[in-house]
Amino acid sequence: MAPEMNKLGRPTPELGKIEQVEVRGIWENEAHDFTPWLASHLDLLGDALDMKLELVQREAAVGDFSLDILARDLTRNGAMVAIENQLERTDHSHLGQILTYAAGHDARTVIWVTPQFRDEHRAAVDWLNNWTPEEINFFGVEVSAIKIGESRPAPVFSLKASPNGWAKRAKQTATSVTSLDSGKRIQFYQPLVDALRERGYAMPAQARSWWNPVPSSVDKIVYYPHFVAAGTSVYLDIKTSDRGRVFDALHEEKASIEEALARPLTWERAKNKITLFADGTASIDDSPEKLAEARNWMLDALPRLKSVLDPRLERIVGEIPSEQSANDAPDPAPDA
Repeated sequence: MAPEMNKLGRPTPELGKIEQVEVRGIWENEAHDFTPWLASHLDLLGDALDMKLELVQREAAVGDFSLDILARDLTRNGAMVAIENQLERTDHSHLGQILTYAAGHDARTVIWVTPQFRDEHRAAVDWLNNWTPEEINFFGVEVSAIKIGESRPAPVFSLKASPNGWAKRAKQTATSVTSLDSGKRIQFYQPLVDALRERGYAMPAQARSWWNPVPSSVDKIVYYPHFVAAGTSVYLDIKTSDRGRVFDALHEEKASIEEALARPLTWERAKNKITLFADGTASIDDSPEKLAEARNWMLDALPRLKSVLDPRLERIVGEIPSEQSANDAPDPAPDA
């Protein structure tokens, strides 16, 4: 059938229709499906709240109970964030739980995630924000999912309850704190970047506060040294159109790769990311001696990871056909 034409003689564009997707059809079980997914995609939740969230722990114990997700807000000097979620509309039980968990972890921010907020519970969150100190913040967030035609479902986080004036305050706080934190991180990364440049790696002369990529031997695949409170690490980031297949091929060699490194790696299929962590946690406010120790670890770990993965990447990418079918086109990254 010939396409419909407009008055200018041009084909009328065919547009898709946004459809709501039942969240239970995506995440069947709260504890086994939704909580692990959310813990791996805190950046999406953070974007909805103007926060930079960093995972600390899943199922963080509070007496005989456990908080779904404990995180840090890097826009507020790493203040603790308690995240409690459920896959049905809000209930009184979870209202009590969020208070217990916040107290147990001395959280400054509490986020309650649900597909549907009852009016009375939204009012309760507003009441808590009105009568608690300004540094304590409660958020009500609804999670939903949409798709267009036969596309994959996409998550949507909608803010339903928040402290008064949060958007304005968050912007001011993020600007001041991030600026200070950014300066400290540039000071941390600059000696590392200088040392890597001296070793022949293609690095920019000026370090950046968070992202300082080290190229692999394959286009669009890079390594990053990463210094955050959850732990010092170096990781491989795969951004090729075949990133899923490249990751899976590497994962098939997981045993030999980890044997060569004499250390287990963290494999994140959803992000096509492979991470080597140092022991313990870290802080940008650590002593100069500890910061130097973290840099030295990175300076040793990144070349080791690169020497183990680069030859495999060259072989794997070389074995993948250069012409891609439509089904092999790059999927939109979940954290883009």
